[in-house]
Amino acid sequence: VDAFNPEAIGKVYEAKERPEDAPISVAVSDPEMMQKVTNPSPWMSRVVEALIPRPITFLLPKKKKVPGTLTAGSDILGVRIPNHMFALSVVARTGPITTTSANLHEGHSPRTIRSAIRQLGDAVDLYVDCGRTVFGRASTVVDLTGNAPSKVKISRKGAASRDDVTRIIASIK
Repeated sequence: VDAFNPEAIGKVYEAKERPEDAPISVAVSDPEMMQKVTNPSPWMSRVVEALIPRPITFLLPKKKKVPGTLTAGSDILGVRIPNHMFALSVVARTGPITTTSANLHEGHSPRTIRSAIRQLGDAVDLYVDCGRTVFGRASTVVDLTGNAPSKVKISRKGAASRDDVTRIIASIK
């Protein structure tokens, strides 16, 4: 849903049976759009550029205009640049949208549309079948809010290799 529409964001929480203290990430089409919802420092931007298009959600300081309903009141926003042509084309046309797996809260991440429909049913207005998901795992979450490359943390192991991510971040000056 539109990342700037609190009512629509509330419907995501409702459909997923997700507690309101669990933040929802946002999908953007490119680093320029990422800067419309976050305030990355120059080194944070270099890390993002070096790590895209890997399956990574970046935790970054959010802009004030981003609804607190997305971040559960936090000043940190999870942002992802999908590596999928359909998703990128939607986001490029609509602007930032919520990005969360199509499952009930703490349910298994679906790899097919059939699995998503079994979990969410009529709570979702539109399903788009783009085939089986590539990774079968959630994105790796990289926390860039530590104010220095040496303070970067991997908050959640996921589809991107921890060794790969760590090596690339270490090479950034």
